[in-house]
Amino acid sequence: MNRHSLLIVDDEKDILRTLTLTFEDDYEVFTARSGTEALGILEKQDIALIVADQRMPEMTGVELLQKAIIVKPQTIRIILTGYTDTEALIQAINKGHIYQYVTKPWERQELRILVRRALDSYELTVENQRLLKELQAANDRLRDENIYIRKELHKDLQFNGIVGQSHAMRRVFDLVAKVINTSATVLLTGETGTGKTLLARYIHYNGPRKGRLFVEQNCGALPESLLESELFGHKKGAFTGAIQDQKGLFEAADGGTVFLDEISEMSPLLQVKLLQVLQDGRFRRVGDSAYRQVDVRIIVATNRDLDTEIRNNRFRSDLYYRINVFPIHIPPLRERLEDIPLLADFCLKKHGKRISNPVTGFSDEALALQEVLNGKAHAFITSTPTPAFEALKHPDKLFLPVAEPFVQGAEGFALRKGDPDALNFFNNWILLRQQDGWLKERHDYWFKSRDWAAQVSE
Repeated sequence: MNRHSLLIVDDEKDILRTLTLTFEDDYEVFTARSGTEALGILEKQDIALIVADQRMPEMTGVELLQKAIIVKPQTIRIILTGYTDTEALIQAINKGHIYQYVTKPWERQELRILVRRALDSYELTVENQRLLKELQAANDRLRDENIYIRKELHKDLQFNGIVGQSHAMRRVFDLVAKVINTSATVLLTGETGTGKTLLARYIHYNGPRKGRLFVEQNCGALPESLLESELFGHKKGAFTGAIQDQKGLFEAADGGTVFLDEISEMSPLLQVKLLQVLQDGRFRRVGDSAYRQVDVRIIVATNRDLDTEIRNNRFRSDLYYRINVFPIHIPPLRERLEDIPLLADFCLKKHGKRISNPVTGFSDEALALQEVLNGKAHAFITSTPTPAFEALKHPDKLFLPVAEPFVQGAEGFALRKGDPDALNFFNNWILLRQQDGWLKERHDYWFKSRDWAAQVSE
């Protein structure tokens, strides 16, 4: 138990001495003979309780305790009085927000019990204030963390994960810009890994509903019964294990956005329920007869051809027309090879920070090789075994290995399309190498003898 500090205020020495003897065994006791002296002690010491006489010459006990509220609001206040005017006494107590008054003469043991009870109240008040401060601090931290997470998420959603400057990706960005400030239903199509989920998040967090909830659900990840409950909620007792009413994602996201990935995996029954949400914003919880109204933006995605799914009776045509309000197709990377260097650089910068010795860039050889692979160059000249591997995979490309490096600081370079000076130099160089037999020797070395394979394995 903490040893609390008491402040006893009375202009009579005998009363001060008596009260000090009453409490000094259990508490640290401070004494004052005036209100001014008491306020000075109160400002310097951590006082848990004040016992003050009402009738004092400089200021009354109530006046002192009124000022004490400002200095130490949590301090318990008790007043000693000989008042017989009950109404005047009550008014004085109310002004000083006094815990209790004690009439003179007092009984010593009763006063000790009163002080102990008052200090219990003090401890509870202090503890509540401490918990309140901790809760406020926790709330502040959560708020700051939430702000930070939102900023980072927003930052991460500035098309940083869908990198590209190709014509195909510029078209995607243009379509997003047109639909982002609307509440139109969006259909995202594309192969797995093209960035449909990231694009859905970007549309939400940069659109008019960014201040509300964004929820996502993969329709192929749950069986029909569980998916229905997850999306629309359920009533208590609707099925085994439904021990209480449960909101679904549509209710939770009211005012926000619901993203349904792999929509083609949704069962016909759930397709009907989703169609109703799209038509009039209504649905029913599992096991409930009452309809509920929500206002949500719906974004759906699929890696399947929905036209084919409709023809095979696996997807409802009426639902397709409802979700195909604003279609956006994200092309795979193989259809936009010119974006590979940008994407590679993005990944390098993003993930390079996580390793102790982050890589700062790609070799000239790697970049030159990419120029050939994406069709911006006709040929790649190098002194390393790399092209031998690539030549086997890309027989339509020209890879010309050389015996020794002839470009200082680089292991290879690409000859760009449409550069007549470079092509003339290259053609003349090939003629000379053909005449002296070097080119045939190199060709046999790399593509017939496979001697280079032994070097690589060493």
